[in-house]
Amino acid sequence: MLASGDFEMMLPLFRFYQDRLASFRTIANEYMDAEGAVIPETSSIFGLYRPGDYGWDRTGRQKGDIRNMYVRHAWNGSLELVSMMLDYYDYTGDTAFVRTRLVPVATEVLRYFDTKFPKDTDGTIRITPTQALETYWYDMVNDLPCVAGLHAVLPRLLALPHGTAALPEQARWNRMQRQLPPMPVEIRDGQKRFAPAEQYDPKKNNTEVPELYGVFPFDLCNFTTPDAQIGIDTYNARTERGFYGWRQDGQMAALLGLTEQAAECLAHKTENSHPNHRFPAYWGPNFDWTPDQNHGGNLLTTLQTMVLQSHGNSVYLLPAFPKRWNVRFRLHTRGRGIAEGSYRNGKWETEPALKGASGYTLKSAPGFERAREIE
Repeated sequence: MLASGDFEMMLPLFRFYQDRLASFRTIANEYMDAEGAVIPETSSIFGLYRPGDYGWDRTGRQKGDIRNMYVRHAWNGSLELVSMMLDYYDYTGDTAFVRTRLVPVATEVLRYFDTKFPKDTDGTIRITPTQALETYWYDMVNDLPCVAGLHAVLPRLLALPHGTAALPEQARWNRMQRQLPPMPVEIRDGQKRFAPAEQYDPKKNNTEVPELYGVFPFDLCNFTTPDAQIGIDTYNARTERGFYGWRQDGQMAALLGLTEQAAECLAHKTENSHPNHRFPAYWGPNFDWTPDQNHGGNLLTTLQTMVLQSHGNSVYLLPAFPKRWNVRFRLHTRGRGIAEGSYRNGKWETEPALKGASGYTLKSAPGFERAREIE
């Protein structure tokens, strides 16, 4: 929705969660013995856990003992929400949104992480109990999705316009940033790779790739960063792979500059139509339901990320796009910009341009002829 400029279509999502902050605070206070807010992965319209996930039968269970192990200690979703809200601001420049929606939600989310989890002797946050998405549940410390989420959102919150956040919260965010654990890594087959957590039981209970959440959705590692090779090695070594449903392999490959892998994912995604539905875009059957909006959203995100990416103050053209393919695009960028161009038969048919986006520079990705840089 951001790249296509459908900003207003994201607002109902943000309103839904902000309007239920009272319920999320109650969960944190009453169930988790912490301040701030907990946003359940599977929340009802009332902002509470779905009754079946919380557990209808409470026999032998304490208050706050979540029955559904897949979501029991899943904390990263709230950081993903804050990250999306920050993206919305980066694309729209809406400072009123920052004051009235982003900061109130971020304040509660970060307060939970600060008050729920203990500190090591050196003051480092130790995130436990936790889990790495729905896949790793046991003996978990500092799962990568939460660690990556904190590393991703804290500096962006601290860079918000002066006066949009209260000084005590800014001080909390500054302190938390200094207390963050490093991104979990491990050595496998002689390679340094990102790990699902700093400590974890390797038994799998689902088929996600939490070790790559620093690539997507949190964009800490990409083809422009010093640790790009770690991300590439982690991606190539992943044991859970797929081209359908909620799987994010395509945009992860594109962010790492893996052009052929991203193209393969995209090609498979376009073929995933349900034979019993009239409309091809009713994707599936995949994991949960048809029409599968997860699949359609991933398909669009993969293609957009192959065509255009923003990292730092640079907007990169065709960072993971096969030279043999043709494309005409008009996509929104951070900084309220619009990038457009036409690439055909191995060359720019019309010279690419970036309109707006003050402070951003338009660049060709490595391997493509350099576009004219526009400040």
